[in-house]
Amino acid sequence: MEYYFLPPFVVATDCDFGVIFVSISVLLQLQEEFERELGPILEQNDGLPHLRLCLYANEAEYRQATTDLLDYRLLNSLGCYRRPTNTLYLYNRGLALGQAQLGRFTDDAPRAVLRHEGTHQLAADLQVPTPFNTEVFWLDEGLAQCFESSPPGDPLPGRLAVLAAARQAGQLIPWEELLLLAPSDLASDYQRERLAYAQSWLLVRTLMGRTWRPAFFRWLLLARQQGPARLEPQAVINFLNTLGTTASKLSEELDKQIPRPAPVP
Repeated sequence: MEYYFLPPFVVATDCDFGVIFVSISVLLQLQEEFERELGPILEQNDGLPHLRLCLYANEAEYRQATTDLLDYRLLNSLGCYRRPTNTLYLYNRGLALGQAQLGRFTDDAPRAVLRHEGTHQLAADLQVPTPFNTEVFWLDEGLAQCFESSPPGDPLPGRLAVLAAARQAGQLIPWEELLLLAPSDLASDYQRERLAYAQSWLLVRTLMGRTWRPAFFRWLLLARQQGPARLEPQAVINFLNTLGTTASKLSEELDKQIPRPAPVP
């Protein structure tokens, strides 16, 4: 591995410099968009700490470097973020050209994976408020998925296809249930996790829209002032009250955005 200091990034890699350049460019663009979209709820600071980025051209070395995470979800993953060490890991497959279509969904190219994991890093470093005393799947993963695209929040056809198929099969996770899910609740059910990802994307994308964003930000800022709450049904009620809506109205708004199958002629 070669090491480079390209502020604010410390890069360890066996990739060529073209991949390093593209990776840094993607992450810098992501940071600019992240701060623009979420500026009102971010803590003011004098600059990001050194961000560690490990880029691998060798798949075996990438897998070896991430085996200590002991997370089955990484088995087919192209990237991950480790908060304790503030490190992004990425297995490069076509990053320089952005042409590979890889990952859980059809619209997950390597650039999207890098932006997804980079969003987790930025959310930690720029201190997006944490409303609960444990990780909340929909907020963490929904936000990261929204920033996979540029501009953030653009439609992701793969997610919409998953949602449409689940609704047609009557398998959507109830939205009130999704709001209470922790990552550990999905550890043994890949299909349910896949659906939870898609529904979390739709939920956060909706909350980041023009109609809901002021109330969504108000809820996050209140969480910073009041401190993290327990992840329990009362917390969902408080969340909905701050949004000025009810579970049924929010569900109706979200369901309207899921494509319906074309009528059979």
